[in-house]
Amino acid sequence: LEETTRLNFSKLGLVHLLSISGVHVQYLVALFRRLFRRFKLSKELTDEALLLMLPLYGALAGGQTSIFRAVSMRWLPILGEKIKLQCSSLDAWSLTLIISLWLKPTQIFSVGFQLSYLLTLFLLLFPLNLIDFLKHDVMKSLFISSMMLLMSIPILAYHFYEFSWATVIATSLFTLIFIYGLLPILLALLIASIFWLNQPFFQFLVEIVGILISWIESFLQKINSIGSFMITTGRPKFIFIFLFFSCILIFIMQLEKRKHRFFSLVTLCVSLAGLIFSTRFDSSLKVVVLD
Repeated sequence: LEETTRLNFSKLGLVHLLSISGVHVQYLVALFRRLFRRFKLSKELTDEALLLMLPLYGALAGGQTSIFRAVSMRWLPILGEKIKLQCSSLDAWSLTLIISLWLKPTQIFSVGFQLSYLLTLFLLLFPLNLIDFLKHDVMKSLFISSMMLLMSIPILAYHFYEFSWATVIATSLFTLIFIYGLLPILLALLIASIFWLNQPFFQFLVEIVGILISWIESFLQKINSIGSFMITTGRPKFIFIFLFFSCILIFIMQLEKRKHRFFSLVTLCVSLAGLIFSTRFDSSLKVVVLD
């Protein structure tokens, strides 16, 4: 990608959509299972094929933190079922974390590792019945996205000194575009390239997809031209990070108890404000390097 395009994704907090992550793995596994069902093949044979395919896919994709976590968390439960050993999603998350840190302990300091495992753990532990008071699936999806943004703010602020407040809406919109648009189209092109790589019709399809991607990039640029979506925080102090995470836990607990929801939400907002404004800095200050 060009630097301008990458920056446009970054300003809206959408860089994670460009990485080979859990979304891609889930998509491929679901597609694989559907194809095997269509050809009337057994679940046992499908699982055996996935046990071979997932590590191969992870190796071809580079084996970075997010892909290793996503592949392992899908692979371990399938293996557990094969050897008659129950392995829940939380077990798979824990084993993947242990293996990952055993292979490379220093990656615990990287932002990708911290975000990948923290947000996955949040999704595993957050019971969806806590938000039954939200009537529509769209509202529930936005709520989960908002909570994930809140969970990621301390890490983003600590490493990058800023975060994008538009991430919730932008992620919800562009995830639909990627999952139901780009991923199927690019996967179809990949399969078609095996048979018709040098055919004029295939080259025509590639050009059409190229135009579609250019439209998406132009759309991103227009959104970013409206103004800045970044909130500059500086590096927050650990006490404010601790208080903020504590308030998130209290808010989730109050949701579960169905008591003091409004009060816990206000407390969470106050702790967020404390996190953002705890570090004093001059936002007009710039560093200019003359070569």
